[in-house]
Amino acid sequence: MIGIHWGGLLPSGKYARALEKIENCYLKYNTFSDMNLKKFDFSGNIIQDSLFDECDLKESNFKSCRLEGRQIHNSDIRKADFRDSRGYIIDIPSNKLKQAKFSYPEVVSLLDSLEIEID
Repeated sequence: MIGIHWGGLLPSGKYARALEKIENCYLKYNTFSDMNLKKFDFSGNIIQDSLFDECDLKESNFKSCRLEGRQIHNSDIRKADFRDSRGYIIDIPSNKLKQAKFSYPEVVSLLDSLEIEID
């Protein structure tokens, strides 16, 4: 699925309960803006060069995703699962991350948004 603006497809930016999971998909240039995606299951998908902005992603599952160039801004990802995922770009200052799950070594990429130097 290429170039989909999901907020425009679904009423009021809220997904229908019938859509709780995306399976075996390759999403590129997708935009998720101002959406309630709480507990949504994205696990195992490839999501490239896409944006999540102002989204409720609490307890969502991104386990084992390839998230190349994907950016998350101003969103709530508390208790979301990013274990075994790679390529994510998450801005620490603008997101709520409490109790989110990540795997090493990819979790180190979270420090990029802090613009610090690590030796």
